[in-house]
Amino acid sequence: MNREQALNLFRNITVWKKGNQRAPNKPLLLLYAIGQLLNDRKQLPYSDIDEPLRNLLREFGPSRKTIHTEYPFWRLKNDLFEGEAIWILSNHENAELRSGNTDAKKSELKRLRVCGQLNPAISSLIKSDPNFLLEVCEVLLSENFPSTIHEDILNSCGISAISSISRPTRDPNFRKKVLTAYRNQCCICRIGVQVDSANIALEGAHIRWVQANGPNHVSNGLSLCPLHHKLFDRGAFTIAASMQIVVSERASGLGFKQVLGDFDKTEIQLPSTPSAYPDEKHLNWHYKEVFKQPH
Repeated sequence: MNREQALNLFRNITVWKKGNQRAPNKPLLLLYAIGQLLNDRKQLPYSDIDEPLRNLLREFGPSRKTIHTEYPFWRLKNDLFEGEAIWILSNHENAELRSGNTDAKKSELKRLRVCGQLNPAISSLIKSDPNFLLEVCEVLLSENFPSTIHEDILNSCGISAISSISRPTRDPNFRKKVLTAYRNQCCICRIGVQVDSANIALEGAHIRWVQANGPNHVSNGLSLCPLHHKLFDRGAFTIAASMQIVVSERASGLGFKQVLGDFDKTEIQLPSTPSAYPDEKHLNWHYKEVFKQPH
């Protein structure tokens, strides 16, 4: 397997889709496996993966009542490109399947101590070529997550040898339009610092992520300082249809009250024109797919 074939395996993984719902299960499993590989763990028993993958999905995936770590672990073996598999299982041949589909029962994965690992050819490239590692991580992150949380994901997966993940190409006018609509202030904390008329520490945040087909429309944007942008993309708060800030019950910590808690149930600074107000359908997507809802 050459380098380009290996990259194509990552580019062509099958991610479950239903509308604009998020399903980062396979990308997070692959990033976790890469982190383990960098720490010289190639074969990963499902029983060892279950809890850390569950934690990753809870932290970086949408809020769901039930998290099925067994599905990506089992299904990833079917992701092929030019006859090559990205994920290889062992000890799985006699696993009893769930009724009604072709997935192995979770109990069987643990009983048989089924192991998964990256294709050895891919593992060899990752260990020997830092640029290949960078490109793989860029593919998995840029297709599934906003750039504000890339570093958090890499750190949580145990991948610290990444120097730079490039941002996906965006509409250069999106930030300008959003900041203008919000009078060049963070719509949460009202910060609006300028140096020589240039807006500093303000970003145009997408409500519905570009990775979920979020449009570059002002009605899908918020003017946020970098801190509130990251907190928004991590689901620490959302915006209700009433334009009130809703802070997650799962958010806490040192300085929490001043940074976020005090804004709970207050109205955001609204744009200068009603046509630029956040679109309710985008707000609803953020609530369902990003906001950290109560357990």
